[in-house]
Amino acid sequence: MNRLSDIHNKGKKRSKYANRAKNLANIRWKNAKTIVECVQQENVLGLVGNNEDQVSKEPNNKQSASEIKLIKYGNLQENSNISAPQCSEDYTLVHVSLWSELYKGVKCGECGMDSAKAELTEPSGFAFKVIVKCYNCNTVLNEMYTSPKVGNTESTRPPFDVNRRMVNAFVTMGKGHSAVEQHCMAMGMAGLSSPSFNSHLIKLTEENKLVRQHVLRNAHSAVRRAHMEVDSSISDSDVINIGVSYDGTWMKRGHTSKYGLGLVIDILTGLVLDFEIMSKYCSTCEKTEKMDVASDEYKQWYQSHKDASVCEKNFDGSSNAMEMKAA
Repeated sequence: MNRLSDIHNKGKKRSKYANRAKNLANIRWKNAKTIVECVQQENVLGLVGNNEDQVSKEPNNKQSASEIKLIKYGNLQENSNISAPQCSEDYTLVHVSLWSELYKGVKCGECGMDSAKAELTEPSGFAFKVIVKCYNCNTVLNEMYTSPKVGNTESTRPPFDVNRRMVNAFVTMGKGHSAVEQHCMAMGMAGLSSPSFNSHLIKLTEENKLVRQHVLRNAHSAVRRAHMEVDSSISDSDVINIGVSYDGTWMKRGHTSKYGLGLVIDILTGLVLDFEIMSKYCSTCEKTEKMDVASDEYKQWYQSHKDASVCEKNFDGSSNAMEMKAA
């Protein structure tokens, strides 16, 4: 494509914006090469300091563009209050019968009999209350919930963390409440109701908006810092002109995707400065397709649905036009 453009523009004078974009691109690749060399040198020095026998190993000469961007972006994450999700093993699946086996043989402090058993009560989605009691004298020995509750919430009855994580897991896979029901039926588990699922989904959407603002704010700071390193005349308070590129992508091929994404990318650093998600689908609107559109009931529901800013659909038209609309 570049060769065709060069042939088409042969003999034409480049504009000052085109020359500046080309210069910024050259600076970007020079900086990337310098970063790769520094990282490789640090890796070799680390090997020498830890174990001299490992110096003979060849250093990794290949570094992806994402790794280079993370190096530029990572320094701004140290003082962040929003932490990235960590891969942890906080939950496990346990058969119901094993709870009683766990407390089998435990003696009661009141009657001295070893008749302690566990009961699962107060089901709340995937969380339960475990009560250990003596069946001889009905003394409650201990009780606890199978999941902690969500912190940092103003609610007087905060939800359970396991329910929030399950909703997040299925949404991350592109699945909805029906997939949660199928999973629970296959596993023989109690699940979440549709209103509870939607309530968690709304909260997750609000949290993701905060994360989006935080990530973009850090990206803007990283881009400004990179341009200040190139041009020393730029100060922190200056409004700077930068070269950017725009690109769009879709969830799937075939020009029938229901979701599209538009990205604004800085030419110098390759970091995303802004993005917009376009959607032709809303799961809640789809459930109301059988309602009479001309009825007052539907009009009242649709207006409240839009006013609450929970409608996922923000685009009407062909999938090909999503890229242009997002811009």
